[in-house]
Amino acid sequence: MQSPARRKRLIATLSRLRAQREQERDRLRILLMGVEREMDEIESLIARDNQSLDRFVGMIGKRRGALREQAESLRESIKALSLDLKREERWMDNIRDDQRRAEHESATLAREEDLANRLSSDDI
Repeated sequence: MQSPARRKRLIATLSRLRAQREQERDRLRILLMGVEREMDEIESLIARDNQSLDRFVGMIGKRRGALREQAESLRESIKALSLDLKREERWMDNIRDDQRRAEHESATLAREEDLANRLSSDDI
């Protein structure tokens, strides 16, 4: 058996070591609470950022849809204008052809009249 003095010293040492371990445990608990608080803050920020990102992505998606509709409308307008321009070009070509025919017929008619006038003046 151990002597009472040795037991007393052993109990004192064990008590001191236990107090140190309790202090270390308390210090680690405080650190853990700080880490958990920071993790909660980060998770909150992530959740807020995700909501903002979702709203932003939603806005971009809506804008993209609107731009696609606008692009389609512009394509249709361009196609209609191109057809109108081709039609107008054909009309202008027809008018030019008619004008050339009229000028040609007028020149032919003038030559024929001139020839007829010369023939009739030769007869006189």
